[in-house]
Amino acid sequence: MKKFLTYTSLFLMISGVLFAEDSDWQFNGQIQSRTEADGTDFNNETYMPIHTSLRTRINVSKEYSGALFFAQLSDSRLFGSSGSTMNSTSNLDIHQAYVKMSKLFDMPMNLQLGRFEMAYGTQRFIGAVGWHYVGRAFDGARFTFDFGDMLKLDVFSTVERESVSYKGNPKPHPADLLDPKTHEYMLSYPENKTLHGLWAKLKLNKDNKVDVFAYMEGNRVVEVLDDTINFDNDFMRTNLGLSYWGTFDKLSIIFESAYQMGTQPLKPDQDSITGIWTNNEDQNIAAYTVSLQAKYNYGDGSIGLGMDMLSGTDSKDSVNTDNNSYSPSFGTNHKFYGHMDYFISENNTGGSGLNDLYLMFNHKLSDKFNVGLNAHLFMTNQAVDVTEFDSDGKIVEVEIIEDGLPTGRFEPSKIKDANMLGQEFDLMFKYKFNDKATITWGNSFFMAGDVMVDAWKGNQDISYWTYLMITANF
Repeated sequence: MKKFLTYTSLFLMISGVLFAEDSDWQFNGQIQSRTEADGTDFNNETYMPIHTSLRTRINVSKEYSGALFFAQLSDSRLFGSSGSTMNSTSNLDIHQAYVKMSKLFDMPMNLQLGRFEMAYGTQRFIGAVGWHYVGRAFDGARFTFDFGDMLKLDVFSTVERESVSYKGNPKPHPADLLDPKTHEYMLSYPENKTLHGLWAKLKLNKDNKVDVFAYMEGNRVVEVLDDTINFDNDFMRTNLGLSYWGTFDKLSIIFESAYQMGTQPLKPDQDSITGIWTNNEDQNIAAYTVSLQAKYNYGDGSIGLGMDMLSGTDSKDSVNTDNNSYSPSFGTNHKFYGHMDYFISENNTGGSGLNDLYLMFNHKLSDKFNVGLNAHLFMTNQAVDVTEFDSDGKIVEVEIIEDGLPTGRFEPSKIKDANMLGQEFDLMFKYKFNDKATITWGNSFFMAGDVMVDAWKGNQDISYWTYLMITANF
C-alpha cells in the first residue's frame, strides 16, 4: 500500500505540474471493484468463498505535433491479500505505456511502440480482457496503415515472455558456459513467447464490414544439456480467420471463423534404464472455430440466438495424431462461453472442444436500469466416455462378465459417447448511477451434464455464482 500511495502521489504531483504548464495534458482513470460469491463446485454442502477484487487505473496522456504519449498506472489486488493493514502486496504496475506517432514519414502510417492493449472486433480472437481485475497488455510495436474509411491495416509484433536479461556489456554466449553441477558445456537457447500478425478492417458499406486477420504464436523453450534434449511446450501456431458484421434493418448478424495450424512437439519420453529420450517428433495442429450470431433489435432492447463451435481432438481415434483442439488463447473469453468461465481454455474440456448454443436477451427498463439474460447449452465437440455417477454422487458399478458368466467382480460403469456439459443461465442487472459510474449485479446458474459430473468427481448440485461490481470513471 505504501508503494501505491508513493507512486500515485508522485504521479499526481507530476501531472499537476504538467497541467499548470500545458493544458493539453489529459488526466483520467477508473476504479473497478467486484465482490464475488463463488459456489461453482457443484456441491451445496461446501462453504461459498467470498472475495473482492479492486482495480485502480490512472491515465495521463499528451499529444504533441502528431505524437501521442500515454501512460497507465494500474494497481490490481484482492481485499485482504496484503495479510494485514500494515503490509504491501507490491503489485503496482504500468499496465500501458506507449508513444504513438501519426503519419510517420508523411505517409498514412502510424506507429505505436511500448506496452499497450490490443482489442480487435468482438474480442473473440484478441482482446483486452477488461472484465479481469488485471487485464491483458502486450509489449511490442504496432503499425497502422490508414487507407481511408474503406480499409485499415494493423501489423503488430509483440513479446509475451522473454528470458534474455539486459546485457549491459559483452558477455559469453550461453553455449560457452559450463554447467556448475556436471562441469559439462551447457548448450541453451533463450526462451521466449511471441505474437506477430496483421489485422485488416474492411468497410464494405454502411451496413456491412469484414475483418481479415492472420497471426502467429511462437514459444521457444529448448535446452540441450550433455546431448540430452528437453522440450517444454515448444510450438509454432498460425491463426487465419475473418469476422463479418451485417445489418439488415432490425436484424444484425455476426459471423466469425478461424483456423489454426502449425506444429508442437509431443512430450518426450525417457527410458528409465538407458536414459535415452524418445518421441521427440512434432505433432501437427489442425483446429478451427466457427461462430454465428443473429440478433433482432427493437426499440428498448434486443433478442437473439447464436452458435459457437470450437473443434476438439477425438481421444478415441487411435489413428489420428493431430492436435485438433482449438485454443482461444488471446480472446476475451468471458464474453462468449458463459459468465461462470468454466470453458475459457481448451484444457477445460480435456481437449474435446466445445459446442455452445445460446439465447440472448437485453432490455432497457428505464434510463438508468437495464436487464440482460443469456442461456447456454454446452456440449463437447467430440464425444467422450465418462464414469457414471448416481444422484448421490457415487460411482455406479457393474459386474464384470467373462465368457458370458458373472465373475463377482465389479468395475465402474461407463457412459459411452457422452457430450453433455450442461446448461448455464446468466442474469444481469445494470444501474447507471451517473454518466461515469455504473453498478452491475450478476447471477449465474449451471446445471451439470454427464461430462461435467465426471470432471467434478460426482458433484452435481446446481452451481451458483453472483457478483456485485462498481465501475467508476473519472
